[in-house]
Amino acid sequence: MADLMNLTGNAELVDDARLLVSELVTNVHLHTDTAVVRLDVAVHLASVRVAVWDDAPGSRLLSLPALPDDGSGRGLLLVEALASRWGVYRPNINTRRRKGVWFALDRGGSGAP
Repeated sequence: MADLMNLTGNAELVDDARLLVSELVTNVHLHTDTAVVRLDVAVHLASVRVAVWDDAPGSRLLSLPALPDDGSGRGLLLVEALASRWGVYRPNINTRRRKGVWFALDRGGSGAP
């Protein structure tokens, strides 16, 4: 991912992308018992979009915000702070068994309104 981002002129986004992927994959590891984590990455000339998927549709998608003394639980706060946009894909047992969290990073800062 980092090599492709560098080749497309998105080097300034590499560190944030790595951090957010790490946070989202860690959430899957801590909060599900899924054996599969899928990562989809789309790199464009001025942005990158990443989705992290798990195969545990019955587990919780989002956690409550961390309390000040908590040693963990700030992953989605980091996503909110660093991503230009982000959201969730909720599972539908009839059509989609996976659930996921996605984020986009835009060169030059936030694209969010």
